[in-house]
Amino acid sequence: MNYSIIGEQIQKYRKEAKLTQKELGQALGVSSSAVSQWETGGTPDISLIPSIADRLGITINNLFSENRIVHRHL
Repeated sequence: MNYSIIGEQIQKYRKEAKLTQKELGQALGVSSSAVSQWETGGTPDISLIPSIADRLGITINNLFSENRIVHRHL
């Protein structure tokens, strides 16, 4: 599995949601530098995946797939 896709997807959907790294980090209880690390090849702690998807308004599957765009209706 290509784990860098998670960071690419976080960045893509964060920008679509018009959130800064700082705002996303604050919503998740992490630093903006943690968000930056995810977006440049690091991976978030697995326990944060549901919260990340929820805050970005997407499904968990969106974080792992560069081709599927499945927005949840909130």
